Amino acid sequence: MNQNVLNQIRSLSNSQKAELLDLLEEYEDAKQRELSHDNYLNFVQEMWSAFIHGKHHEIMAEAFEKVAKGDIKRLIINMPPRHTKSEFASYLLPAWFLGRSPDKKIIQTAHTAELAVGFGRKVRNLVNSKDYKRIFPDVSLQADSKAAGRWNTNKGGECFAIGVGGAVTGKGADLLIIDDPHSEQEGASGDVNVFNRTYEWYTSGPRQRLQPNASSISQAAAVEALNGNQGFIQKRSKAFKERRDFVVKSLNNINGINCLTPNGAFYVFPSCKGLLNKKTKLNTDTDFVQKLLEKSNVAVVQGSAFGLDGYFRISYATSMQNLKKAMERIKTFCESLS
Repeated sequence: MNQNVLNQIRSLSNSQKAELLDLLEEYEDAKQRELSHDNYLNFVQEMWSAFIHGKHHEIMAEAFEKVAKGDIKRLIINMPPRHTKSEFASYLLPAWFLGRSPDKKIIQTAHTAELAVGFGRKVRNLVNSKDYKRIFPDVSLQADSKAAGRWNTNKGGECFAIGVGGAVTGKGADLLIIDDPHSEQEGASGDVNVFNRTYEWYTSGPRQRLQPNASSISQAAAVEALNGNQGFIQKRSKAFKERRDFVVKSLNNINGINCLTPNGAFYVFPSCKGLLNKKTKLNTDTDFVQKLLEKSNVAVVQGSAFGLDGYFRISYATSMQNLKKAMERIKTFCESLS
């Protein structure tokens, strides 16, 4: 700061200094309001003090900003568990969207009503918080909005939370969010009826409720897969079966690893419990996957992220050449532990 300015500040009375400090705080608040209104990541950082910034967050934030502007009408987000996609898409995005456009309507869904309403409650509580009002001072809850799964803003906006399969009669959506329409168990079951039911519910319900120029953040690829040309299925199914069988056989040939054959997934969940002991100095599946990545450059996901302690997940949705390299590296790594 310029020395002349500092001298002028020192010459002020205590009351003048206090007034200056208040003005500076008002300026900072106004600057943050402006930044958070247009910049999704800035809003996240203001609302979530413990947020840890990652490159994938920047990609999601840029996409959400385009959704809010109407530049993107359909958006699919596919990431591993524990990467904050639900916090970003089902919690912070609805709050930010309504802050920018408090007269808009949102429908958010998940595979269970309990999960969807839980997100609705978090969004409602955030909108009613002091931190939120500092960024969007003109937006608040309507006086009679108490329900976690159905509430309104003071500007006529609405947030409606519902589980997949639930009725949306009489509801409209400027923003439709479908977060994990299937559970892990359903997704791995291979039962096509599970996906058909969800698709039928989507086409007969939520899709019909989209307002003109509305945006949908959903697993829209499933819709195209069901409606599009089916000629590729038999060929791709055969290729995936060959990869699956190769991966399962290779893993079962490694001491300490035990792998069951899945019926309809594109990944396997082998057990690494036989390698978690004092001798290997690996205590958890997280220890296993981290050490495998560090030592052998093979990226897998710990089973504990899915509630399966002592397991890890590896996808076979890649080329046979890559799978052969991965199996060789996993085998070499496991043998080095003994």
